[in-house]
Amino acid sequence: MMNFQRYFSIIVLVSIFVLGVSNYVYGQLASGWYGPEEFDKAVEMAKKTNRPLAFLYRGKDSDCPKHNDQCEEWEEAWQLEKFVRVIIYTKGSTPYRFRTLMSQVKNKGKYIPHLFLSDNNFNLLGYVPYGAEEYEFENTVNAALKKLSPAVPKRTIKPRQPLTLENKAKALYTLGENYRLNKMYPQAIREYEKLIKEYPNTTWATKARNQLKKLK
Repeated sequence: MMNFQRYFSIIVLVSIFVLGVSNYVYGQLASGWYGPEEFDKAVEMAKKTNRPLAFLYRGKDSDCPKHNDQCEEWEEAWQLEKFVRVIIYTKGSTPYRFRTLMSQVKNKGKYIPHLFLSDNNFNLLGYVPYGAEEYEFENTVNAALKKLSPAVPKRTIKPRQPLTLENKAKALYTLGENYRLNKMYPQAIREYEKLIKEYPNTTWATKARNQLKKLK
């Protein structure tokens, strides 16, 4: 009994330690966000799921309330749920592909955080500076998503060509043939005669005359 209690106590202590370490390492990451060390994994996920990327460029241990409030607002924004989201810290190694993305914004705001939106090939889709109004943030996100879903071009419909005398005659002959093959001979004769009367100089009129000779 004593051994069991002892082992149980050890397991509990180990679990608490592991949980504490996990919270220390990942506690600064909001739910659904990849950390900078998971950059390649995030990009792979974006390509695999054909989704765009959102990068939050922020300080890691900032004591500035405004900075932290802005980060929290973007981290919890439901508008970014269609993106694969990644946090990049200002201090530490910055992935090369992210630097190329940053270089596409010529006039970045003076203060952090910044929000960069891109497709999974690192083409800039949108940029939101620190202090942007909520409507500016939403417009930028919506515009970025719209760039990935271009409007389907309208199909060009060719104008209907007017029927020629031959085509009109053919339609009557076909109708007459349908009646004849179904042994509805009076109706067939009627269509053949109509064809000969209205379109006498067509090739179909000649065929209709031949059919009438057989039916009469």
